[in-house]
Amino acid sequence: MFHLSPIVVFPHSNLLLHDAGLEEMIKRGKIKIVPKPGDVQRQPASLDIRIGMTRVYDAEAQAQTARHWNKHHLAKPSVHFAKIFPDEKDIPIDIPPKSFTELFFHEQPYFESSRFDLGVDLRSSRGRLGLSLASQETEKGNRQYVSFWNMNPNTIRLYGQDPFTQLFFYPKRGYANGHIVQDPDEAKELVQGIADAQMYGAYIMFFVGDHVRKFREDIGIIDTREKYADEVLYRQFSAEEGCPVFAEDAVIMQLHPRVKLPPNLGIRILHCLPYAQISGLTKPSPEYFFLESHVANAGWVDPGYEGFVTAHPIRRKFPAVYTKGDFIALGALYHYDTPVKRPYGSSTLNSHYQKSDGVGARS
Repeated sequence: MFHLSPIVVFPHSNLLLHDAGLEEMIKRGKIKIVPKPGDVQRQPASLDIRIGMTRVYDAEAQAQTARHWNKHHLAKPSVHFAKIFPDEKDIPIDIPPKSFTELFFHEQPYFESSRFDLGVDLRSSRGRLGLSLASQETEKGNRQYVSFWNMNPNTIRLYGQDPFTQLFFYPKRGYANGHIVQDPDEAKELVQGIADAQMYGAYIMFFVGDHVRKFREDIGIIDTREKYADEVLYRQFSAEEGCPVFAEDAVIMQLHPRVKLPPNLGIRILHCLPYAQISGLTKPSPEYFFLESHVANAGWVDPGYEGFVTAHPIRRKFPAVYTKGDFIALGALYHYDTPVKRPYGSSTLNSHYQKSDGVGARS
């Protein structure tokens, strides 16, 4: 399909821990989480982390920060103009449209960097609201935080110490529960239980499904502790007819194919392509150009999940029309040697999206 060559997209080890493995590493003292997370935060292959101290830069704060940075030739932008919310339970945190936010983890992870790499993603319920992960950072004292943009045309109201981020632990050596699949033959064998699965190398291909939705622009504040009917949040478009999308539209869509994952297999929707066009081409591939400009992000699909995957496209650079069947995303397969302890859908987990139709804030 494309004239491509592989590139490195995983800035970490290819080895994996799942819930039982993380539990074992904590028990052995190899990983320490402070304060200790609750049982409900332990997901099949990741750890939910709650909101700590938060710095929000609205449009004016971004402009003031840039002027101050340029005037004083600072190595890093000043936090002086940010609105700062302390690490307090239940405190409302409003994230205006187009704002940039730095959110510290309430539970801080500690481990030897020679033993583990750390991966971060937003929980699905937050990505579905149009929040787009920018980076993972470390401040003085090894305090970890994530930065993100609010691409939603409405203000998103978070609350202090509510779950927000997922942490993934990648062993560099020694004890591990599995690996990221990079062999095409192994990948093809693992997806045999997914009807209509198509592969590109070792990656599963995802396509625009039946439904595409845009957020309404007149909602005001979307409160993450409230439940909303889909018609209140979204305008719905038929993917058969095509949905026009502009560079900064907050969009969610159903992806095909529908998946049913065993308890030893997860999927990570890639934030960037694992391939680059081969140098020397004078004309870029139109399909590659579209995909690179509209990478879909659905975060993490847990072992045990059954249903359609919801994508919220990121890195949109140009106006486009999303039509059913368009190739929109690649997923990396996370294969575990042993099943996870609690697959998605287990009675002890809050598996809100099991058997989802792939659209809606909580479908």
